[in-house]
Amino acid sequence: MKTTIKDIARQVGVSQTTVSLAFRENSRISAATRQQVLEVANRLNYTPNLTARHLRCGKTRSIGMLVNDITNPFYALMVRAAAKTVARHGYELLITDSQWNPDKEIRELKKLIESRVEGILACFCEKTDEGFTLLERYNVPFLALDTYPKGFKGPFVANDLIDTGRLAAEHLAEAGCRHPVFFTAEQEMAHFSSFLIIEREFGRILNERGIEFDAGHVISAGLTIASGLEALMKLWKKDRTVDGIFCANSLCALGVIEAGDRLGIKVGRDLAVMGIDDLDICELSRISLTAIRQLYGQLTEMAATSLIDCLREKRPLTVRLSLKPELIVRESSRLKINHAKSRLVAPNISSILDPERVTASGKV
Repeated sequence: MKTTIKDIARQVGVSQTTVSLAFRENSRISAATRQQVLEVANRLNYTPNLTARHLRCGKTRSIGMLVNDITNPFYALMVRAAAKTVARHGYELLITDSQWNPDKEIRELKKLIESRVEGILACFCEKTDEGFTLLERYNVPFLALDTYPKGFKGPFVANDLIDTGRLAAEHLAEAGCRHPVFFTAEQEMAHFSSFLIIEREFGRILNERGIEFDAGHVISAGLTIASGLEALMKLWKKDRTVDGIFCANSLCALGVIEAGDRLGIKVGRDLAVMGIDDLDICELSRISLTAIRQLYGQLTEMAATSLIDCLREKRPLTVRLSLKPELIVRESSRLKINHAKSRLVAPNISSILDPERVTASGKV
């Protein structure tokens, strides 16, 4: 049978209230009694029902977090940052994802509400406004995380997406690209505000610099390695003038680099490639992917801390903050530099291949 507080109280010779107090720090019982209760509880394999206790107190000490795709490394890193932050404040994190499905988003939000979370960090899929309407109806404190839909009036901690598009356009233009394209998410996600904002600003800056960019230069590729690979394979059959590809995330860009290898395209010399979010793998020398770094850790920590502070102080959540991204330039987009290097080394290549200049040891 399952051990109860009554069983422990009987063995220790104290009241059930005393046993209950022993599991609370800084309670009024003596240290000696508390130690005795905990030793008996450990011997009987007793675990207190914290959820029931929190519900009796009216607080669960839990924060809910909704993301769009838990398998995407970007969201997984945000979840890890959130878990660390809420734990530091004495809360636990309940995690779920919508898989970009609006109906699932509502179901998962309802589950979090039913679990009595005290607040929610939400990455909305933006296919419906029912999600934040639901949270407002049940008076659950929440904020939009990473991005937010057009017209959203609630609190948020997000990335500066206008700056993201600007940085990408300026970099590709300065790298010497004259026929760049934007690989955005798949067609069913084309409505997502972040992609639309980035696309609009990316195109605006390119046009200002005299570089043609319109809807025909936007390709619904996808957000995975496989989709990036397939998108470049298809594009190259139709158009080989493309000299720059800006991808909606790093995974898609990794797929583009792989496709370039298969097609014999020298990424960084013949084709500039860059992505958004800057995962750790982008730093590897064999990949060296130029990226717009989004500060997911800082963003998530600020959001979680703001939410918990408001819960503790019992005040409205009003934060509306956008974090500036950072351009990290690596080898995948150094067209001008690498073209210059190619011109410098070209005369030496023929001489190296000249058999009269090769010694017996094989060295020039």
